[in-house]
Amino acid sequence: MADLNLTKSEAKWTIIIFPLSFMLRRLTLCLVIIFWPEFLWGQLAIMMLTSQGLIMYILWFRPFESKFLLGIETFNEITNLFTLYLMMAFSDAEPNVETRNSFYGNSFIAVLIVYLTVHLSLMILDVCS
Repeated sequence: MADLNLTKSEAKWTIIIFPLSFMLRRLTLCLVIIFWPEFLWGQLAIMMLTSQGLIMYILWFRPFESKFLLGIETFNEITNLFTLYLMMAFSDAEPNVETRNSFYGNSFIAVLIVYLTVHLSLMILDVCS
C-alpha cells in the first residue's frame, strides 16, 4: 500500500481497486471451486481471466511509484499464468502420461524455481543492503 502511486488523478481508485483485486481473486477462486468442483477447464479459465485482468490493470494504470515494483508485480502475474497453462497439461488434454510427468512436470518445477529464485534473491539483497 505504501508504494502505490497516489499522485495521479486516478489515485483514489488505485487505493481501492488494487487491494480489492486480491480479495476478489480469492473470493472468485473459492466460488469457482465450490460451484464447479468437477469442471477443471472452467476453474482454469476463470483464474486465467483474473490474472490477465490484473496484468492489464497493472500495465494500463501503473499503480506503483517505481518501475521495479511494477515489473515485479507483472512478473508475478505472468508466472501465475505460466503455472495455470502448465496445469492444463496435467489434465486429460495430454493423453500421454509420460509427457505429462516428464516434460510438463519438469517445466512446472522450472517455472517455480525461477519464481522462488527471483524472490529469494530480492529478499536477501534487501536484507543485506
